[in-house]
Amino acid sequence: MARPLDPERWQQLERIFEAARGLQGDLRRKHLDEACAGDPDLRQRVADLLREDESGEESLADQVRGAVGSLLGTASRLGSADPGASSTEPGLGGTLIGPYRLEDVIGRGGMGTVWRAVRDDEAYKKEVAIKLMHRGLHDPGLRARFAAERQILATLDHSGIARLIDGGTSASGTPYVVMERIEGRPIDRYCDAGRLGIEARLVLFRQVCDAVSYAHRSLVVHRDLKPGNILVTAEGVPKLLDFGIAKLVDPSGQPGEAGETTTGLRLLTPEYASPEQVRGGTITTSCDVYALGVILYELLTGRHPYRRTGGDRLELERAICEQEPERPSTAVSRDPQDDRTTAPNPVSADDISRARDSATSLLRKRLHGDLDNIVLKALRKEPADRYASVDLLSEDIRRHLNGMPVAARPATLRYRTGKFVSRHRRGIGAATAGVILVVSLAVFYAARLSEARRRAEAEARSSARVSDFLVDLFRSADPMEARGEAISARQLLDRGARRIQSGLSEDPAIQERLLRTMARAYLNLSALDPSLDLTDAALALEERTDGEGPAERAALLRLRGTILTGMARYDEARTILQTALQAAREAYGPRHEEVVYLGNELAQVDEMEGHYPAAEKAYLESLHVSDSLPGAPDTLAAADTHNRLGSLYIALGRHDEAIQRLKECVRVRQHLLEENAVEKAVCLSRLGEAYREKGDYVSAEPLLVEDLRLSREILGGDSRTTADSLLRLASLYKQRGEPGRALPLVEEALSIDTRVLGEAHPRLADVLNDLANVLEDLGRTEESVTVQRKALSTATAALGPDHPAVATNLNNLASKLKALGRYEEAETMYRRTLELDRRTLGEKHPYVAMDLCNLAVLYMSMRRHAEAERLLREALAMQDGNPDVNPDNLATTLTSLGNLLVITGRAALGEPFLRRAVQERAAVAAPDSVSLATSRSLLGRALLNQGRLEETRSLMEASYDVLKAKLPAGHITLRRATERMVDLYEALGDTEKAAAMRDLLAQGPGQGWE
Repeated sequence: MARPLDPERWQQLERIFEAARGLQGDLRRKHLDEACAGDPDLRQRVADLLREDESGEESLADQVRGAVGSLLGTASRLGSADPGASSTEPGLGGTLIGPYRLEDVIGRGGMGTVWRAVRDDEAYKKEVAIKLMHRGLHDPGLRARFAAERQILATLDHSGIARLIDGGTSASGTPYVVMERIEGRPIDRYCDAGRLGIEARLVLFRQVCDAVSYAHRSLVVHRDLKPGNILVTAEGVPKLLDFGIAKLVDPSGQPGEAGETTTGLRLLTPEYASPEQVRGGTITTSCDVYALGVILYELLTGRHPYRRTGGDRLELERAICEQEPERPSTAVSRDPQDDRTTAPNPVSADDISRARDSATSLLRKRLHGDLDNIVLKALRKEPADRYASVDLLSEDIRRHLNGMPVAARPATLRYRTGKFVSRHRRGIGAATAGVILVVSLAVFYAARLSEARRRAEAEARSSARVSDFLVDLFRSADPMEARGEAISARQLLDRGARRIQSGLSEDPAIQERLLRTMARAYLNLSALDPSLDLTDAALALEERTDGEGPAERAALLRLRGTILTGMARYDEARTILQTALQAAREAYGPRHEEVVYLGNELAQVDEMEGHYPAAEKAYLESLHVSDSLPGAPDTLAAADTHNRLGSLYIALGRHDEAIQRLKECVRVRQHLLEENAVEKAVCLSRLGEAYREKGDYVSAEPLLVEDLRLSREILGGDSRTTADSLLRLASLYKQRGEPGRALPLVEEALSIDTRVLGEAHPRLADVLNDLANVLEDLGRTEESVTVQRKALSTATAALGPDHPAVATNLNNLASKLKALGRYEEAETMYRRTLELDRRTLGEKHPYVAMDLCNLAVLYMSMRRHAEAERLLREALAMQDGNPDVNPDNLATTLTSLGNLLVITGRAALGEPFLRRAVQERAAVAAPDSVSLATSRSLLGRALLNQGRLEETRSLMEASYDVLKAKLPAGHITLRRATERMVDLYEALGDTEKAAAMRDLLAQGPGQGWE
């Protein structure tokens, strides 16, 4: 039996192999006899390595040396696969690993082979990357490391890190990991192919730092960062790959680690390894800081930090530990012949500069100074001398991009003064010119004094005119003037609008300014029609008088676009906002906060139309612009983008990403705004929503309570914002199974909105809809139907019969009628919803797929199973592969179809759909969410019907525990799960537990939905 390979034995094996691979024939045999004397196991292992090495395959020597390869990187690189990997591997092509069929090899790593694979079963088709552990690696330590690799990936959930999909052990006992397949280029090739300049490379590199920082906060050190493990997608988003040799900072959490203070097997890629890795020292996050320094060096210069005269590993390790790297500004113009041993195709300084959209002399100048110092600080030999964290490295780059002093350079007076002058070059130049020309300016101002006085007098007259108008307007609200009539804010605005349009026509500049102000006030009251009318009037005046320039025009157009978005006139809104964006760029240039806000408004249009990937991309582009603003990242424009991104991620079910964005919004607004700013309350409320949607009610409640407190304190009890805060807190209580606490909050919100907006406002339809849902949860279903009908009629009257809000209310009314068993009426409402969405949104819109699913579930209740199955398969075909589809909605369709197949006696066919539903929900929902537990419980029934009792028991009992903890007694979803538990315990012969479950059912039916 072979001895286990402990770290010391691995190193012994490596030394013998390295010496033997350069020998031939008798010399090799003699060397092995001497080096392995008395140890036949060691001799055999070395012989196996030599044989694999000569065969041209990836050798175990490379495993020992640390070229662990790509868990996903190699698997993801279309057109950049390992040249040593064949496209097929005899005996495995076409093999099924779980539900995945292996297609071809696209990479090899030290612990496994990476395959392109396709999931191909009745559930769906999807291409993935699968890493299979080498069949010859039976050493327990390596198997433990492979298992640790899976565990590490399971802990990481970040948009910049490739996602773990699945994992397990094949039928033959081979461990495997399934990952999303990323199509992209290594970051260095991506930058060179796009001829990205230095600024663009630095911005992209900071995104990589964000992903690495997230891993560090999750207590994971990557240990093998290199360009090949950072792929950039076609959308320009970098993805961090290959945690094959990552290390948990707490080694107790990772099986197979050598211990807290050693590198164990010294698994690393030499070119990017830190000195302490090379020496076998302690592994910390500083190793990743060093590797990022090497990557940044290469991105900026196209060169490796260390010159070498030979190509062997020992020389490289010596250079890493002893040689000081060249300054990037010097290395960029290095003779390519100096790189002949470290690069297979060395490139000239001119080629490197062209790839960075520059000339060599300009590139040297650009790198000299801050960037030299930043890179060299990251590459210091001692960890304590480097940046203490990846965040600090990223922060120094941000400061450099904004023209601020960086931590990597001594804070001398000359340096800080130089930075100040650089940032304020115009101001400093003007001040200097002022000193030189002070006498001339005095003469000049004397000549212009009368002109300035005339302008001041005109402005004073204008201000007086505005003041008189406002005084007269508010006098009309005085009880004495109004003769006891209560004047609402809306009535006051209506009077003001009439007076502006009739009484200020002789002064168009003042008229235009007041029209714009009144339009915003109407918008804040959600009075969209008059807001649009006033905005159009202001635009007409602006065009007739040539206005005040592109900046004012951009602001007016943005206002009009925002109003049109609120009216669901998305095509018009997009056109107007694009024109506004062009005007803003003309007025301010490409990097200004107004450009950010307009980019966010355009992204909002995409989001409202359900084009979620396009919206996300647009928001990220706005964030990229905001990163270049003075004071970045702490700007209100960036906070606005984080807030909107967080809201989008809530809608997509990406709760952790939403929380991350919204926390950043809260941080920035707390830093920049006054204590009681409304914008701060909005951000707190969104963060509370994200926690609520995730199912983390403990974190959500104090945020939503604080949001309501701030709204009451700042805006009082007659504010729409206060009403919104009430509804958000009510949603938490409803979702937590406490409709009794939600009801008074919703009723108060309805009272506020009725007073402020009037009974005919479309906003009332939304609040009535919330009220109907709470009443249904309280068991007052008949009453909820009455309220829901009122919501429907309000939305129809206010918005017209073709508005999306009408479809929402039709759908909700149908669900309540279904709960009452009034199936024919419910069918009519569901069909009206489907017809309306098809007409207004298009045949393939995600909402149409959900309409089909809802109608199918109704047919299941009516036992019209054939019609239900046809609709569910149609819905699934529309959702599969559609990036705009919410994963939770897709999971709902999969659950419904799987459940239908089970109840119609086809449990084996239903199982894959239910398994996929669980997988989709697990990717976005909290582990203890009701939706995920329900899907797992239904999967358990599919297994139960196939007689797989032990599998069923663990699955259904765990799911039932979640549902029992989350749902109130008698809830219909909990009741259905209880019925399944009765079936389970009867099948197991556990009559006592079956009887206990029947007792729970005997307590009577509840309310809710499944």
